[in-house]
Amino acid sequence: MHLSRDVVLLITHSGDLFTIDRVAEALSKKGVQPFRLDTDKFPLEVQLTARFDKSKSYHTIECNNRSISTEQVQTVWMRRIWEPQLSQELALKFREACIRESLATLDGFWDSLKEATWVDNLERIDYASNKLRQLRIASEVGFIIPQTLVTNKAQAAREFFQQVNGNGEQAFNSSFPQYGS
Repeated sequence: MHLSRDVVLLITHSGDLFTIDRVAEALSKKGVQPFRLDTDKFPLEVQLTARFDKSKSYHTIECNNRSISTEQVQTVWMRRIWEPQLSQELALKFREACIRESLATLDGFWDSLKEATWVDNLERIDYASNKLRQLRIASEVGFIIPQTLVTNKAQAAREFFQQVNGNGEQAFNSSFPQYGS
């Protein structure tokens, strides 16, 4: 069975209302099927299935009485990934492991969408979200960055605070006067 590849998967969370609804509406008008995935509803209200068979894998997602296969997804719009919501009845000692496993399952599902076009690519988002890497690269390519300290050493933080005259905002604004208050 060949499935048409006309689904745009919208990855978001249940509190995301205005923007995601407008995007879904615009996609529908273009003849594309939007499929909203509220990541905070996994695993309680969203079901993922991954089946592996010899050299092929099949992945489906079900929510809001709709089901799609990853083979149907032509594009993924990655807006926000939220932490999975678990039952309040779940014992605290199991909560961290369940969240970790739920996120691992979602990661596996994202991987099954490697043939789709991603807006924005998760690996690039993860890479770009590392602040220390951002600062290193920015300085290497010639950007002037404000004096910055990242530490878990209390004495180093105190010394740095004194070095910038006890006013981090002032130090930032002197480096970037156009952003001053």
